[in-house]
Amino acid sequence: MLTAGVGAQYETEDWGSWTAGVAKATNSLYGGWSYQTGYQLRVLHGLELSWLNQKRSGGFSDLGRYRDFSVDAGLARTRWAATLPLGRWGEVMSSFDMTRTGAGELHRSFGLSQQFWFSPNLRVSFTAGRQLETGNYDVGLGLAVPLF
Repeated sequence: MLTAGVGAQYETEDWGSWTAGVAKATNSLYGGWSYQTGYQLRVLHGLELSWLNQKRSGGFSDLGRYRDFSVDAGLARTRWAATLPLGRWGEVMSSFDMTRTGAGELHRSFGLSQQFWFSPNLRVSFTAGRQLETGNYDVGLGLAVPLF
């Protein structure tokens, strides 16, 4: 399995930050492309709004999604997010994701997360999410400890 890509970020003082990337992934039988564009804008006392658009063609596979030799049918994904800094309490982020698979299935979800440094050696995160089509909920607690 081989994946190679290139990306760029262009920041402006007043108009936010644009990102773009393209990647090609191949394994022994299949190959595919991934394209990604995004935009971030900081407004109102640190509130950050962002948009991300990603498209993957069928056959694109990487280790994050690779399992049992199955072929990825591709997808189109759009994500809108808002992040608000909370000082000592880190930041809180809300997001809405809409994904259409290569088979035509639509998956929509929204989530809320907060993360902060509890101590110099422990980062804590709380997450909650809901998938609109199935009604399923996800709730999580994460603990991160730096190794160095």
